Amino acid sequence: MKELLRNRHLQSLTGNGTMAVLSVLTYSILFRFLNEADMGNWIFFQFSFLLLDTFRTGLLQTALIKFYSGADAERQRAIAGAAWYIGLLVTAAFIVLNVLAVPARPYVHDAGLLVVLVWAGLALAVTLPYNVAVWVLQAEQRFDRILWVRLLSQGSFIVLVFLMYLLHQVNLVRVIQAFIASSLILLFLQIDTRVRAEPVFDPPISYTSPSLGDLTVS
Repeated sequence: MKELLRNRHLQSLTGNGTMAVLSVLTYSILFRFLNEADMGNWIFFQFSFLLLDTFRTGLLQTALIKFYSGADAERQRAIAGAAWYIGLLVTAAFIVLNVLAVPARPYVHDAGLLVVLVWAGLALAVTLPYNVAVWVLQAEQRFDRILWVRLLSQGSFIVLVFLMYLLHQVNLVRVIQAFIASSLILLFLQIDTRVRAEPVFDPPISYTSPSLGDLTVS
């Protein structure tokens, strides 16, 4: 039984299945708590955020996993550090674009677009550590730790939404704030449950960054 539970394919399948269930649960809760307009704007915000996040992930994830897997410890730290640096640059570029769009806010009357202009940059910034952590753990094939990281993130989001419901504070802005807070909780807790693989949450300044060509997928 222990060998079965340690099987990486089973852990990966369990993790994906668990997150699918939690995703359905999360949307069911939000459909119950939010009004129709706020729910529609939340879906638009999620679509916009995921579109930008997919660009960042596509740029880094495959290359990181390819070069990190099978490398020695020093090289792994260098690859992870390079991913951090490039991820920070890409995220900073999105934030700059977000800031440049701020003067246009008075002329934007669509609530969904306004939410994206206000919160998308911050959401991309706080989710970068989560993304890098998951990518590194994927390269290490530590699907058990990936499950823990995802449970911490999604679970804390659900708890925060329920807390706001009890306080009669559930609205679109509060839900987005809960989404951002769930990433901050994951970042600042850094609880010692072997969820945090070295050097996943180490400051990126501690790495020696290889050239950008080293992270280019051939």
